Amino acid sequence: MKIIVCVDGSESSWKAVNEAAKLVDALCDGKVSVLYVYENFLPATQLEGGTHALSGVSADGLIKMGEEKGKKLLEEVVDFYKDKGIEAETILKGGHPSSTITKVVSEGQFDMVVIGSRGMSGVKKFFLGSVSNAVAQEAETNVLIVK
Repeated sequence: MKIIVCVDGSESSWKAVNEAAKLVDALCDGKVSVLYVYENFLPATQLEGGTHALSGVSADGLIKMGEEKGKKLLEEVVDFYKDKGIEAETILKGGHPSSTITKVVSEGQFDMVVIGSRGMSGVKKFFLGSVSNAVAQEAETNVLIVK
């Protein structure tokens, strides 16, 4: 069984990392794939003169920061799995989180996606959407949402 766990550094994604470890121990050959998606675009409304309106950092700088955050997080997850005797392959992608996750899952022919739920309130979920919900709806495989 091929399992992929999606991480973003949140508490719920670390819960997903833990749950995936249990599944790998029970169902797999000791291997898991770990995916981090950084946003590699900014809406034009957030840019002013080539910089992000709120932070003053260039768009390229913000994207690079997201990529570096992802690399660091993936290293932490690999170390966590190594301590448990689990081999972890890392995948770092730029794009919109839910559509990128769905694409990677499809192309990699994974049997299960393990993803954390942020537990957004009804109003926030309505306006912001939920990556885990979108993945559950769009992915053509089993999705385990961990709370």
